Amino acid sequence: MDYIVAVKFTQPIQRMIHDSINWIVLDTGIEICERMYQSESWSNARRIVIVRQRLKDRPKAPGKQLKLFAEEEIYKSYRYSAYVTNMKLSASEIWRLYRGRGDAENRIKELKYDFGFDSFNLKSLCYGSIIDVCYDCIQFNVTF
Repeated sequence: MDYIVAVKFTQPIQRMIHDSINWIVLDTGIEICERMYQSESWSNARRIVIVRQRLKDRPKAPGKQLKLFAEEEIYKSYRYSAYVTNMKLSASEIWRLYRGRGDAENRIKELKYDFGFDSFNLKSLCYGSIIDVCYDCIQFNVTF
């Protein structure tokens, strides 16, 4: 199964981004690179696509600053995002594909935090649970 998942900016990830040197300019204020990375909890290395956007050129750029290197001036000038993937597409295509589904991430968070979907056991989902979920969704939409 193909996947693209946003990477949590842990200290090892921030260090990897800090050490990245092969940035490719995609557009004004947008640079991209890719690295192989293996977390201690992973059985093998995985491909990470990293995007940085210069705030001077893109003041509303999404992403995170590298807090681990907050004192270094260059990192105050950029917003970073990173994605782990097993897809064979180019780094720029990975970013564009993920960006295109950005609002889907908000819906997933909404289901998880507003409707408690993270507590559902989907392996033994029964008819009553499905009705409960539908009721919660309808109630949420009527209330707001």
